[in-house]
Amino acid sequence: MGDWVTEAMDAVGAERAAVVGHSMGSLVALETASRHSDRVRAVAMVGVSVPLAVSSPLMTSAAAHSHDAVDMMTYWSHSKTAQIGGSPTPGMWMLGGGLRLLEQAGAATIHADLRACDEYVTGLDRATEIDCPTLLLLGEKDLMTPVRVAQALRDTITDQDTVVFKGAGHALLAERSDPVLDQLIRII
Repeated sequence: MGDWVTEAMDAVGAERAAVVGHSMGSLVALETASRHSDRVRAVAMVGVSVPLAVSSPLMTSAAAHSHDAVDMMTYWSHSKTAQIGGSPTPGMWMLGGGLRLLEQAGAATIHADLRACDEYVTGLDRATEIDCPTLLLLGEKDLMTPVRVAQALRDTITDQDTVVFKGAGHALLAERSDPVLDQLIRII
């Protein structure tokens, strides 16, 4: 997937870019930055942990194409505050939006993506090869990629800055859209 990013860059004529990813996309951003350091000027990983192990109940439900996988991911991705409202965009229902987005992905895609995350075991080795400014954006209440698991990544990447959003879950782009954007602007 990291190679696909540079193929997309080639398709639009971009020699170098800041690469940003969320969750599994963070692992893609990490891989892209390590494999193609000459093409990546900065990297941001939102809601990341390495390793990004997937729980057995979630993997089993996803493999069975059960809607339970979508329900678990939706519930675990949002902080308790987000589950009762509090969207920064008036009238938006964060859980409902996340649920519908996952449902559109399809069960086979969800299982394949979760399996890719679970099987990505070279992340910390790849992180030692990152030589560009790196931004880690984490949610304090993230159950999918807990801050404590991201510590190994924080310790491995030398030129990194970490921002932990107080009270936020894994769905940082929904729960803290403006503050996340403010952070991303720093590296773009």
